[in-house]
Amino acid sequence: MTRPLHSEEQFLAGLFPLLGSDPSVLVPPGDDCAVLRTSGGSLLVAAVDQVILGKHYLANEKPDRAGRKLLARNLSDIAAMGASPRWALLASATGPELDADWLLRFHQGLLAHAREHQVMLVGGDLASLDFGAVHSLTIFGEIEEGRIMTRKAAKIGDFLYATGSFGLSFPSQHHLDFSPRLAEGSWLATFGVKACMDITDGLLRDLRRLCLASGSLDALLDLEVIPRRSWNGCSASEREALCDGEDYELIFAVPADLAAELESTWPFATPVTRIGRFLPPGQGRIRDAHGTDLITLHGLGFDHFESSRDTTGKPLGHD
Repeated sequence: MTRPLHSEEQFLAGLFPLLGSDPSVLVPPGDDCAVLRTSGGSLLVAAVDQVILGKHYLANEKPDRAGRKLLARNLSDIAAMGASPRWALLASATGPELDADWLLRFHQGLLAHAREHQVMLVGGDLASLDFGAVHSLTIFGEIEEGRIMTRKAAKIGDFLYATGSFGLSFPSQHHLDFSPRLAEGSWLATFGVKACMDITDGLLRDLRRLCLASGSLDALLDLEVIPRRSWNGCSASEREALCDGEDYELIFAVPADLAAELESTWPFATPVTRIGRFLPPGQGRIRDAHGTDLITLHGLGFDHFESSRDTTGKPLGHD
């Protein structure tokens, strides 16, 4: 038997005791704004992301997994900057197909993952829709000045590295259960990496974004070494590895004279692979060792305004 969501106040009255407390939260949820005390000498960083019913998760998914994914997507952005996550704000708009119990379990999944990473949910907003559901989370983190990694700092001759593996994210359920690379991102920032981003919309599309932001550099990919995710006895195809998206891995640029040191001192079980290098400026072209333009060959993968997903969650038109 379902339990209807009668009022925002009633739901929040049951939710607030679950959030806990922290000395850094001077004004907790329930006011117009949260007031947060940052550590001395650090910078506050912020990002926002969302999950949408039918695009990022399906109606038959467990709500706690969808809630976990929303926070993890934001944590992946924080990881790409080399920052440490601290606080979050959540806005949810839901239709009649999701009841109060579903929404509470969604929050519980999000909060459980938040506790793993010492993130405080400090406020938000609830609204109703005629159908569907959209959940948007804004995350705040801290980082020391001088340690920030961006998309703008790759240089000609830098090697391109990647964590983890790529492709088949939806059928393997990786898109729900991935681990944001927070420890890896923080280590890279300490090591001195300046150019980094996370892969959400596919390796080709996101690498092109990094190339363009770094002065329209071109890039050479070594297709033979790009790690491909396996699922159900099959390995991702070349196109799936390059275009599927929802991998939530980090790609980053390392100067050639630091590459050997990075590889020898990498302290994580997460694999790190040298998958290419950055070339002199062109137009953000990405090619393989034979000179093939990989964007012309495979396209750029998922785009929110060009693609839709079928009932499997896989972008339509993908192999």
